[in-house]
Amino acid sequence: VISRHEGTNIGSDATISYTNAFDKLETVNRGVSMVVSACSSLDFDIKDKLIDSVVPGARVKSLNALLNFRPNPYQSAQDFRTAIFTDFILEGNIFIYYDGAFLYHLPAANMQINPDPKVLVAGYTYQNEIPFKPDEIIHIRDLSSTSSYRGTSRLAAADRNIKILYKMQTFQEQFFDNGAVAGLIITTDNSLSQVAKDKTLAMWAQRYSPKNGAKRPLILDNGMKPNPVAQASFQEMDFDLSIKTHDTKILKAIGVPPLLLDGGNNANISPNLRLFYLETVMPIVHKFVSGMERYFGYDIAPITNNVSALQPE
Repeated sequence: VISRHEGTNIGSDATISYTNAFDKLETVNRGVSMVVSACSSLDFDIKDKLIDSVVPGARVKSLNALLNFRPNPYQSAQDFRTAIFTDFILEGNIFIYYDGAFLYHLPAANMQINPDPKVLVAGYTYQNEIPFKPDEIIHIRDLSSTSSYRGTSRLAAADRNIKILYKMQTFQEQFFDNGAVAGLIITTDNSLSQVAKDKTLAMWAQRYSPKNGAKRPLILDNGMKPNPVAQASFQEMDFDLSIKTHDTKILKAIGVPPLLLDGGNNANISPNLRLFYLETVMPIVHKFVSGMERYFGYDIAPITNNVSALQPE
């Protein structure tokens, strides 16, 4: 019933906007980079054989080389980990192909899951054309409120804030590119005819389009003087404060304490850094470890001795 409800082919539900946000929004890029870099920096200790593996025959020495030094002939361990953990944050899933000798990262946005009514997963498909058997793929997923098969991007919770930041950036760019102002009243001591007023407004609308951030001015003649009716500077409009508020919400959705990006001499940096590792980094790493343990059958543990934030005070 669950497989029928999910559909015959489950593709990515992460929008392209998350990738764009990573490329264009400073906070998204920095927050995601912090999580990915921290997760990628941990090596792994291969211990005893515990359970029957999905693929038999893996040896401790070979598995240690795959996880800590050379996952495949073309990537270092750091490059490989960076790719898979970036997928985990932006798309909510990790897909790794094991060909019997090496591990290869498959971009999660292009992977489809084929449900099965008996064994959960019938197989996987890359870009609707390249099939993979269930035992060829290591799939690690994040939380999801809607699917039993795929995880959801952590940026989904901050989607509204991302869109608002895009709109604020667009408004600012158009504002300065077009010489527009936020609000304007034109005054004159002379009396103007309605025709003169209409011509002035038409000329203004032609030069400063409302679509590009300008606003229709108000004309006061006969020496009438206005009271301020609009804020004309970005400082008065609190753009910086609004951007910081949305940045904070995005960082919280990713799992990065905002204080860590403020820097400076702050006594709370150490406890926040410890919180970052305990509540964000290590749970992601443990998901990866759990997937590898199931697939290869060995007890695997992340090595945290060199992480100062995780050491006793």
